[in-house]
Amino acid sequence: MEEMNRYLVIIVLLYALRKNKWQVPITIFISALFFGLLHFANFGWQKLAPTIAQVTSAFAIGLFFAAVYLYTGKLWLTMLMHFFVDFLIFLQENGDQPGTWNGSTGEWLVAIISVVVPVCIYLWMISGKRILVMQENSDRILQPLEQENMY
Repeated sequence: MEEMNRYLVIIVLLYALRKNKWQVPITIFISALFFGLLHFANFGWQKLAPTIAQVTSAFAIGLFFAAVYLYTGKLWLTMLMHFFVDFLIFLQENGDQPGTWNGSTGEWLVAIISVVVPVCIYLWMISGKRILVMQENSDRILQPLEQENMY
């Protein structure tokens, strides 16, 4: 469900920013922000500190998922990747319980890696020829909407 929500947000943003030269990076960033903020829904079920950690890492991985989607044009791929991330979390001991945050070195290390790696991949993806591929896929995604507006 989250990936379908993201797909719709991405299409709306691509369309709204269709005349902006930074259409793809802005779309990826804003859609990832929405994706991260959706995880605030877990506050109440879990405490604030683990919720903030989850929102932050969801934002970062949202950058990666959106870049992968716009680069490949395959929503099923990001859905599968998201499934495996959630599956690996639930495989952990107490993975089906509310998140905790004690501020240990290990927790900080995981938090930093889970943010830095996707952000670096996003920055790499929006440079060079990769951004051109994403722009071409964005144009292809929007093509039916633009043709519909011609009539």
